[in-house]
Amino acid sequence: MSNARDLIVRPASLVLVVLAAACVRATAPVMPPPAPPANPAAPIPDASPLERLTVCVVRDGVLMDVPVSYDPATGDSLYEGRRFRDAFPTDSTFAAGAEWYHPYQPIMIFEGRYIVYGLPRTLRPGDVVARGKYRGLTVYVEPGSAVRAPTIYLLVRPTCEFQPYETHMGGAVRGG
Repeated sequence: MSNARDLIVRPASLVLVVLAAACVRATAPVMPPPAPPANPAAPIPDASPLERLTVCVVRDGVLMDVPVSYDPATGDSLYEGRRFRDAFPTDSTFAAGAEWYHPYQPIMIFEGRYIVYGLPRTLRPGDVVARGKYRGLTVYVEPGSAVRAPTIYLLVRPTCEFQPYETHMGGAVRGG
């Protein structure tokens, strides 16, 4: 009888083991975390947008504003498709291009002696008008100035940059 009992216990043990295994939750296999999304390539801009600017220039003795395109990618300024410096070169008609020009030398014009007054400055159309010539350079004065203007301006560069000169009065220095 012990044999029959062993036969009953064994299948019962086996059934219990199978039932216990069926009750245990099956765990899903551990999967690695999903890979992060690939970094999208940085968008490539079509073409650098040109910035539209207005620049004062002097052409044939007249101050005028002209449209210029600035390319931030290259740093070039363009006027009508040409590099600005090629369209408006600093040649001998400008003080900076004249061999004789030295910004601290006095000049004699309009029967007077003029000395440098301060640093070059940028003027706008209407600020000055052409009055005469000095060693190939156009001399400018403020509109409505007397024949012998107290201040004259020599054009240093084509971008409306002028060096002012004032009449030299001589005598003692103020405050001295």
